Amino acid sequence: MDEIRVAFAGHSRPEDLGDISGIDAGLTQAFDLVKGLASQGVLLTGLAAGADQRAAKLWTQSGLGRIHAILPHLDEALEPQTVDLAAATTWLDGARIEAEGRNPHLSQTRWLMEDADLLIAVWTGEAGRGAGGTADAVLVALRRGIPVVWVKPGKSAALSLILPDALDDDFGFLEFLEQLKRNRAPLVRPATLETLRAAIGEPPAGPAVLETPSRAWPDNLLDATLWRTFEIYSRIMGGARIKGEPPRPAPESLAAQDGFQALSEAYEAADARAGRLAAVHRSQQVFQAGMMILAAAVGASPAVWPHIKIYAVYTELGLALLTFAVWFTAVRSERSRRWGEARRLAEQLRLERAAWALGISTRDERPSREDGGAVHTAWAWRRQAGSPVGRFDAERVKAWGGWAMDQLVDGQILYHRGHGHLNHRLSHASHLLENLVFWLFVLLLGGFAVAYSVDHAGLPHWLGGVVMLTGAVAPAFGAASLALEAALAFSEQSRRSDRLVQDLSAIARRFSPDSDLERLQQAARAAIRLQVSQEDRWSEDAAHRHQVRAG
Repeated sequence: MDEIRVAFAGHSRPEDLGDISGIDAGLTQAFDLVKGLASQGVLLTGLAAGADQRAAKLWTQSGLGRIHAILPHLDEALEPQTVDLAAATTWLDGARIEAEGRNPHLSQTRWLMEDADLLIAVWTGEAGRGAGGTADAVLVALRRGIPVVWVKPGKSAALSLILPDALDDDFGFLEFLEQLKRNRAPLVRPATLETLRAAIGEPPAGPAVLETPSRAWPDNLLDATLWRTFEIYSRIMGGARIKGEPPRPAPESLAAQDGFQALSEAYEAADARAGRLAAVHRSQQVFQAGMMILAAAVGASPAVWPHIKIYAVYTELGLALLTFAVWFTAVRSERSRRWGEARRLAEQLRLERAAWALGISTRDERPSREDGGAVHTAWAWRRQAGSPVGRFDAERVKAWGGWAMDQLVDGQILYHRGHGHLNHRLSHASHLLENLVFWLFVLLLGGFAVAYSVDHAGLPHWLGGVVMLTGAVAPAFGAASLALEAALAFSEQSRRSDRLVQDLSAIARRFSPDSDLERLQQAARAAIRLQVSQEDRWSEDAAHRHQVRAG
């Protein structure tokens, strides 16, 4: 692990801390474990009097890395003895949080845990006297799947490690305290380098995953020709896209933040890659469906022009080989899977980027080993971005919150409204054309049957050939239409977009431009859960969706 992000919580009252030398010894031991996990780290702390300040000083002396202070009130200043410790500081609007009936110290605790890998807590093991204390920090960490290194005041034994995986999903805190007093596995283990490394795992390195490979001239040629097939098809069959408002630019103060810039660069790279793979995948399906119809027409053409039979054979063979080559390269390169992963990564980064502006992330828990690579990669970028810095006053909340909710809710409503409408038109036009071809074929057959019964001897030879040609093309057209619907799911995508618009519109009614940060965070989390769930269903459906095959 290159960098570890460590949240800290501890008591401030002397009567809770007891002998300071014992606290220092426990913290030194804990920081030595951190050194064994990563080459550098970030300490996330409130820098309050008591254990927070002791931990900050020992962290600095250990040379582990920088300190990011999260303060609960806008007018709160760092104390003289700690002002040089914090490399970055974030201030929350505690007065407004209290006005909404919430606890600013508990909000501070949630910020500390948002992108932490580990919590180190100097804690008596007892329930807190009020909201936002050390006990709440332990509770928030465990609910988010963050392991806790426990430094217990007055305890001379080795450090303990509290493992969130040992708790049931519906655990109650008082029940947890009862289990904690038993001090036995699997909930509590000795805090060693091995147990800590197993609990935290190894996050992937985000930057290396998004390196853009160099492109050769054949790639550029294909992008300008073959891989524009779906774009041309959608214009012909679906008409012009509904033009919405241009994306809302990020506020200058937000765009200037280092963490936001890192997430933006990652998102733009992932989105560009996903967009190209989407164009390639969809164009391949349309191209092969078109080749299916063309091959049927060429194969049946000697019925009209008998003298071109050998040329028709060669042409049909060439079309078959070309189509097979396109299909084979797609299967061999696992293009469909790579497109799905690229789309998922771009979507996760889009959500993380918007959530970051509100001081939250896309997850209520850290990614588990069962989560896909895209989730882990996006989480690695979120960790690298860290927390926003500066004062979250009313002006910032309105500007940053308005942009974030446009990205998560309002902009997505417009996007899915247009996307759903386009998919509906594509599906409708495809079925309409399919029916038109079928009825033209029926009329041609009926007309030929009537003409044949009236004067079969006088019918030209080519007319019968046209009937045979149409008899080959019409079923091929129907099969191609069905194959495209199965591969690209226009109807299902349209219905899914409509449902998403309805659900997002309901979320949009929960907040206003003047909503406070807590309310915006709640609405943002609801929108994120909805869109992550949507992506999960899309990925599952895409994994079972068949591609149009050659032949």
